[in-house]
Amino acid sequence: MPTQRGTGLLVAAGVLWVLARSFGVVELQMAAVGALGLVGLGLAIVWLGPTRLRVRRRLRPDRIHAEEHARLELTVTAGRLPSPPLELSDERPDLDADAWIPVHALAPRTSMVWSTEVSGRRRGRRTLGPARVRLRDPFGVASRSRVLPGTSELVVYPRVATLPAGLALGGGSGVSGAPSARPRPTSSELADLREYVRGDDLRAVHWPSTAHRGQLMVRTGESPEDARAAVLLDRRAARHAGLGADASFETMASAAASVVRHLTDRGRAVALVYEPVLAPPEPAPWRTWLDLLAEIEPGEVDLPGLLGQLAQGVVGDGVLVAIVTPLPGDELLALVRAGRGFSTRVALVVDVPSHAGRTDPERRADHAVAGLLAAGWRVGILRHGDRIEDRWQQLVLAPRRAAG
Repeated sequence: MPTQRGTGLLVAAGVLWVLARSFGVVELQMAAVGALGLVGLGLAIVWLGPTRLRVRRRLRPDRIHAEEHARLELTVTAGRLPSPPLELSDERPDLDADAWIPVHALAPRTSMVWSTEVSGRRRGRRTLGPARVRLRDPFGVASRSRVLPGTSELVVYPRVATLPAGLALGGGSGVSGAPSARPRPTSSELADLREYVRGDDLRAVHWPSTAHRGQLMVRTGESPEDARAAVLLDRRAARHAGLGADASFETMASAAASVVRHLTDRGRAVALVYEPVLAPPEPAPWRTWLDLLAEIEPGEVDLPGLLGQLAQGVVGDGVLVAIVTPLPGDELLALVRAGRGFSTRVALVVDVPSHAGRTDPERRADHAVAGLLAAGWRVGILRHGDRIEDRWQQLVLAPRRAAG
């Protein structure tokens, strides 16, 4: 097809032809024919020129974390005929559609390698390619594009922070959730205290805390039956705000990935719960959850129904880490009830308005934190720009106060 220059020449040829016919100037008529012939010659060159090329793609690595980079290599090989000078482009979300690089003329069956860096600006599964080649004539009046089949898939994980150790999680060890022969700790080795739940051993009641709180409190420690951990994700679209990498859900996904890895490294069999389930979720390796967290998006979720399942013990009774948006009173009460059967309860409240550049005059995040603290949870607030590892460190150092 004609380029912008070729289109201009065609328009000029038409104008010159009209002027030549109007004023009888032969020279103008010859100039019009010459311009038209030049464009025709350019079109003939690009359409008759050989463009039989093959491309081989290589992406290393094909899984990266947000803000990391991968290397993409395209090897372009000519066919039985030499190829003229070309331009090459590869369709990528982070590449301008008009970004073309020159490719020198290739002898028959020879190759050239084009290497470029691909950035993981935002988590997700991205398709790179296909590549396109464009042949231009020497005069720049015509061009022809051709798609070279083949794509690459890049998975961008959310940012994973290394969380500091020191927070008592209770529960046993072992990624399979199988019991391990480990005695309960003595009173000097207590990992946590929680409210009494029907069926608890009355010998585990901690009477000083019971007298202080006015309700039965039991001691929890490392036992084989609570080696599992659940990470709750509040992914309701109506509760999130912000755009791109600054969105509140991106902070939540990064926090969930960091917590899942931290719990797995500490020997917990982790289940990520983000919607009501038909059967108890099976624990999985943390990289399996990373694949899910790379693609998961906000949606319509019945959070009260999910909290009801947690309260019924669907995912076990070990560690619960809830990563939630600021919850209103009824949902906050449901979360507290859901956590009563867990030996360790931690919450990270994502301050949604801060991710949209706003302040919350109602201070809903602070109210949610206060309610969870009153119920004996360890709580932290994640505002826009906060580092999850810093908030987790504050939970370690001050487990009975809100972090953030």
